[in-house]
Amino acid sequence: MQMEWLRAFVLLKKKMNFSDAAQEMYVSQSSFSKYIKALENEVGTALVDRSRHRFSFTEEGEAVYPYICRILSEYEGMLSAIQEASSTQDHRLRISVDSAANAYIYIRSILDFFESHPQYELQLHEYDTTDALKGLEAGELDLVIGYTNLAGKDHPYGELRLREEELYYVGSESSLGQSRPDQEIALSEVIDDHLILHQNLYREISRALEAAGIRLDSGHPIATTTSMDVLRAYLQRGTARSLLTQAAADALDPDKDLVRLRICRHPAVVVGLMYQKEKLNETGRELLNYVRAMRKR
Repeated sequence: MQMEWLRAFVLLKKKMNFSDAAQEMYVSQSSFSKYIKALENEVGTALVDRSRHRFSFTEEGEAVYPYICRILSEYEGMLSAIQEASSTQDHRLRISVDSAANAYIYIRSILDFFESHPQYELQLHEYDTTDALKGLEAGELDLVIGYTNLAGKDHPYGELRLREEELYYVGSESSLGQSRPDQEIALSEVIDDHLILHQNLYREISRALEAAGIRLDSGHPIATTTSMDVLRAYLQRGTARSLLTQAAADALDPDKDLVRLRICRHPAVVVGLMYQKEKLNETGRELLNYVRAMRKR
């Protein structure tokens, strides 16, 4: 027996009109009639007399009406009790993902977790890492996936490292001479060159260089762009070179028409999953354990 059948019967009793009752349930009149018929088949007797010009309820229909009302009332009370009990435990997770960090490769694992835990609620946002960390500190987010430089620091955030990327010096073959892919180049040889960086990566690469004792400032010939097409054009013409993370270099150079040189002795650019240690709920801790287990496979 389905609750929709019982609700349809009670509505019909109140409205005394099939069309009005169907409209109240936001279903077609034919679907509504099927609910009533299904209920009659379930109880094994006619509840509505359709033999006259204007329908009426049978004696059986009148007799069962108060019982059906009580069943619905008990059912709705049960749902309210479940909702009230659930509200004492926060099963919601608010997660932000930085698209510039190519962090969407981890979303599949997160979605798999929530599909296997339907009692948990996911709210997914897209902010850059700086704004997301502000949201984390303000209590507006529970988890942040993006660039991180928290390792080894006394910080209230916890961190699960997801990916560590190398830095590459990228340009055309003519601009880089006879260099070949996979050849290494010293960081000091790169920084004084005419560089163009993708704006989404500028902050993270700056942090990585500062960790190596090199600070980007106005004394370095560096420009930024938000367009990968503009970046590619500069590199192919040989008028500028770029310093990119491994993932960005892969996205820029699918046809291997640009040369990349691995930067030797460089600090890593790290993508991680960050959270507030003392405030993460049980759902968040379960998700962290799930992601850790998936990374070990």
